[in-house]
Amino acid sequence: MLGHMRPGDQSQWLGFAALLAHRGYLVLTYDRRGVCPGGELGCSGGRASDAGWKDLAYAVDLLSERGASRVVVGGASLGAMESMYALSQGLDADGLIWLAGVDLYAGVPVTEQVRAVHVPKLLAAGEFDSDALALRPAVERVAPPPT
Repeated sequence: MLGHMRPGDQSQWLGFAALLAHRGYLVLTYDRRGVCPGGELGCSGGRASDAGWKDLAYAVDLLSERGASRVVVGGASLGAMESMYALSQGLDADGLIWLAGVDLYAGVPVTEQVRAVHVPKLLAAGEFDSDALALRPAVERVAPPPT
């Protein structure tokens, strides 16, 4: 399951999602609450808020109903943070992909969130994602294994 950055929409993931699907994975991209790219991608309901992480439980259930034996949540930037926060709040998923996340989500520092995430985690930031790159070592230090 892949959450997009802000600004942006699920189209940021469509190429990578197609690659994963071609390799046999069941992939879900989605638009967070209040995101409306229009066209074939349509519009999500509601308004953008710090409560978007709550929608991930429904998406995990949907993937499980569609046959996924394991569900990994993740995303980039804000999508990464919603995924991390949801797992720290008890989301039942099997892994996390955190790409260039930011320090705060819902007012909670990422180092506090990651302490509560006990599933396998991939934490990554690119050379030009300076804020996330600087944050990643602190996150890795406090993250429980496996990381």
